[in-house]
Amino acid sequence: MLKMLCPYYCAGAIIGKGGETIKELMDKTDCDVKISKNDERFPTTSERVISVQGDQSAVEECILFSQDKIRKDEPPPNAKRESHAINAKRKEACKLVVSDTSAGRIIGKGGQRIKDLKNDYSVIINITRKDELPRGFEERCVSVEGEDGNVDNCVKEIIKLVCEDDSASMEWHVFYNDWNDRRGGDDRGFGGRDGGRDAGRDNYGGGGGG
Repeated sequence: MLKMLCPYYCAGAIIGKGGETIKELMDKTDCDVKISKNDERFPTTSERVISVQGDQSAVEECILFSQDKIRKDEPPPNAKRESHAINAKRKEACKLVVSDTSAGRIIGKGGQRIKDLKNDYSVIINITRKDELPRGFEERCVSVEGEDGNVDNCVKEIIKLVCEDDSASMEWHVFYNDWNDRRGGDDRGFGGRDGGRDAGRDNYGGGGGG
């Protein structure tokens, strides 16, 4: 399983009208894909969480599909001018969410693996530190920033590393608002096979047409 962050206003492009796009993606890849509720954001960010579960190649396809939607989507018309500048910068990064053990695997012994990834793909990689997240929270954000093609190739390599990490463990259901010191809600979000792939259809909220 792998997760990634998605700006709240891009979620609608991934979900599609009536949930059609995300349903087609799940059917095509045989992956389980879930997007957190509109008000359910990853700790210390304003971004929603996309969870993907399936075979490595299928997970890769879902992640790259979602990243392409993020690159092509635009902030809502009423967004402030500075939001457009932030959005343009955001498009340069793919933000994966991995377990603590996978983060260590990406960093490598003495930081050698992350150094090699940066050099091999000419990208900037930042991994959130434990002290930047709530105590006891066991997920880390891995931001890969650079030219689109380089980012995609580096992300593929990271996905491979994560999928090969037998010790990695992440929860499918996470009440992120609990970690943000806000009241949690129904965590089904949009998609996911609990109760069928249409479970939570009325729960994904607004956000970019969602």
